[in-house]
Amino acid sequence: WHHNPGHLPVTEVSVDPCLTRVLRPHQRTGLVFLYECVVGMRLEGHFGAILADEMGLGKTLQCIALVWMLLKQGPYGSRAVLNRVLVVTPSSLVANWSKEFQRWLGRERLTTFVVDQKSKPKEFANLPHVRVMLISYEMFVRYHGDVRDIQFDLLICDEGHRLKNTNIRAATVGNLLWSLDGK
Repeated sequence: WHHNPGHLPVTEVSVDPCLTRVLRPHQRTGLVFLYECVVGMRLEGHFGAILADEMGLGKTLQCIALVWMLLKQGPYGSRAVLNRVLVVTPSSLVANWSKEFQRWLGRERLTTFVVDQKSKPKEFANLPHVRVMLISYEMFVRYHGDVRDIQFDLLICDEGHRLKNTNIRAATVGNLLWSLDGK
């Protein structure tokens, strides 16, 4: 999805009405920014973004809106951009991410898979209808081999500043996933 080899027509994408009705103006702006960065429209050849809004401004909702939009559509011929998404977050926020996905999209639209003591990444790999995996940094380190074996199209790191310390194992594991397209 990084480019348009089939020369498909560029099409507009839209945010699901279930989300547009709750997005505040600054979140809409943030969502456009994220979208343009992730699909490489902001800077040619670069795919990714850092969303560094202050706490409480709705970064999680913006990310959920981006994920839902790109699981359903994309800029080239309206084809979906994403198939599988990995969200890595502090352990204290895993349940919150799960609740937020359910709150904004409901289980009928999107089911998430939470890696914990009972549910492992290998199980997620065998569930093609489940498209989003939520994992704590600690579980990410523990199961890095299994996570690396799964093809993810988008990596979201909540509290991503945890990865700036190159001495921590999570940063090392993060480097293993730096290139999500297998390069």
